[in-house]
Amino acid sequence: MSMRWLSFTNCLVATAAIMAGTGQAATRPRHNPSGAAVQRPSGAQTAPQRRPNIVLIFPDNLGWGEVGAYGSVRGVPTPRIDRLASEGMRLTNFNVEFSCTVSRAALLTGRYAVRTGAVQNSGITQWEITIAEALKSVGYATALFGKWHIGGINWQQGRAPTNQGFDEWYGIPMTSNEAQTTTSPTFNPATMEPPYIWEGKAGEPSRKVKVFDLDSRRTVDREAAERGIAFMERSVKTNTPFFLYYPVTQIHFPTLAHPDFAGKTGAGDIGDSMADVDYNTGLVLDAIRRLGIEQNTIVIWCSDNGAEQRRPWRGSSGPWNGFYNTVMEGGIRTPCIIRWPGRIPAGRVSNEIVHQIDVFPTLAAAIGADIVPKDRAIDGVNQLPFLEGRQAKSNRDSVIFITAGTQPRAVKWMDWKFHYAFQPEAGAPAVPPLMRLFNLRSDPKEESDIKDANPWAQSVMDRIVAEFAATAERYPHVPPNAPDPYTPPQRVEARRIIGETVTTPSGLSYVFTKLGQGPSPQTGDLMVIHGIGRFTDGREFWNTRTDDAPYEYTPGVDRVIRGFEEGMREVREGDRIVITMKPELAYGEKGNRDIPPNATLVFDYEILAVRTLSIARLLREGMAAGPLDEALARARSLANLKDHYVSASGILSLAGIANRRQAGDGEKVLAFGLTLLPDSYQLHQALGRAQSQRGAVADAIRSYEGALRLNTKKTDAARRDFESATQALADLRKRGS
Repeated sequence: MSMRWLSFTNCLVATAAIMAGTGQAATRPRHNPSGAAVQRPSGAQTAPQRRPNIVLIFPDNLGWGEVGAYGSVRGVPTPRIDRLASEGMRLTNFNVEFSCTVSRAALLTGRYAVRTGAVQNSGITQWEITIAEALKSVGYATALFGKWHIGGINWQQGRAPTNQGFDEWYGIPMTSNEAQTTTSPTFNPATMEPPYIWEGKAGEPSRKVKVFDLDSRRTVDREAAERGIAFMERSVKTNTPFFLYYPVTQIHFPTLAHPDFAGKTGAGDIGDSMADVDYNTGLVLDAIRRLGIEQNTIVIWCSDNGAEQRRPWRGSSGPWNGFYNTVMEGGIRTPCIIRWPGRIPAGRVSNEIVHQIDVFPTLAAAIGADIVPKDRAIDGVNQLPFLEGRQAKSNRDSVIFITAGTQPRAVKWMDWKFHYAFQPEAGAPAVPPLMRLFNLRSDPKEESDIKDANPWAQSVMDRIVAEFAATAERYPHVPPNAPDPYTPPQRVEARRIIGETVTTPSGLSYVFTKLGQGPSPQTGDLMVIHGIGRFTDGREFWNTRTDDAPYEYTPGVDRVIRGFEEGMREVREGDRIVITMKPELAYGEKGNRDIPPNATLVFDYEILAVRTLSIARLLREGMAAGPLDEALARARSLANLKDHYVSASGILSLAGIANRRQAGDGEKVLAFGLTLLPDSYQLHQALGRAQSQRGAVADAIRSYEGALRLNTKKTDAARRDFESATQALADLRKRGS
């Protein structure tokens, strides 16, 4: 995309100021969503040459349409960034997470942010391994100057940059809008502390430097650049390879430029601030050249999110629709330039898919060190062969976009993008139809939904999501707001066989009495549990807990099963879970009436299977979010996963809910349930009842015949169902004749 220039009267001053700072002149592998399984960096060197320095410049909320090399819509000159693009590789399909904190977490860990539990108020745990930690383990000096924003509001309690691998830092711990605090009408300096710019060194507490207000907001990026240059100078002097992370605070709101550029471009605050960003970028690049390290320094310049949406500081998304805090292309496709003289050919432009999570493994390959962790899921892939031109294609062909929670919001695969919940405006509700498909080559603005014309596409996207979900089972996500120290649950991968005993982390043993598959239960697992109960007079009672109300496992406590009604109690006795229930809550052979008034019912529960995907829960959430047909389509595609659970009672319950919403929808749910549970006489019988009510006599007869054929009448309830089905079938045959 060529640079477009606009003429502004006042632009000449800014242009002169900017130019004054120029100084001295194969086979395409399928992306594996699980990434590498990953452990603490070993630092084993695989290449003998001197390792390159790394400079990562990371502007904030800087949309595609602000940079000259990407077709600047304001026409503000960005000569330093443009020159960097001409000297390196410019990516036009670089993808990021949807918002500030999650983007920084993904960039620094090589993991989709949902895996890290990153949220704004708490950041990431110390268990996460950042690029800085990994590089430090092999002798790099590391520093951050700018915006942190992954330590949470209590970042001083072990979540400062110096707790995550940085030797030193200077900047703001949270975000730029805090600069507005002291001018807020509700701010009382007598009772409230203002935000500060901080600095710190490893092994020492961080200290306040000065108040972060609207004045210091204008100068913090220049100060960060100058400190970054001093850090590079010290590192070069000691012949130490370095990692300089320069997370620029511009052009996040309040978008107020350095006094050198305020009011100079004629393109408003954003235009002035963009000139400021370009100038500061030039300061760093000039220092690299002046220090004689240009040939051995990797420079990455990329933005954390798409354009700012808030007025009066609304940015430009260029040719895309949407802003940051959405997964529209304008929110998640950002500028990215990478330069490494002699290794990455100059002047290349590529529309191949790359994601910010690829930065970590790519840098590991570039320095020739085994520093990518192996005890967790790493979603990033090594893009070095692609960047160096040794292969034409990226090492990934898809990315997943997740916003709040853990459900994917959209998937991009090659030129196609599938939205599971289409939300074009940040903060606004999703817009029906929720599921939409776009071809980004022919429809870059995501305006013409072609899902119905391409029914094959959803299965492709669902497979990508299913692969990701499978890795989340193997490596569970860190829960949001998890405290330090965080220890991930230990997963057992072996197949369970009949009679095998499984011991939980709390020491409780279970015996598998049916063929099951999956790991030992861990915190938050949904468990399918079968109970064998005995009354005091010796009669047996059977009970199965189903996925419409699953138990949730919590290790280390006696109460390992949650969700019991009042009147139920559970304790651990040796290697058993013993549950006692008030008689009125239990069912005997003939129902409650058969239970003596003072009887005690005891259940010895045994796990049959541990499942992470509840079809009933998936359907319930889908029905709440949108049309039933879309919920069924999604559940049908994900039901192919080996680790899912579905029960007849769960389907029956959902059928009732669906029918109350829309007459006839219950029958759709029952028909879907029978594709998963074809031997369920209850579902056949319920479907027959629904078909009879709408007058489909022939269909109802077939369903009732199936129910009678499958009903083995081993319980009182089954016998009653058999009698009911027999009578209904006789009535239907009379109607049919």
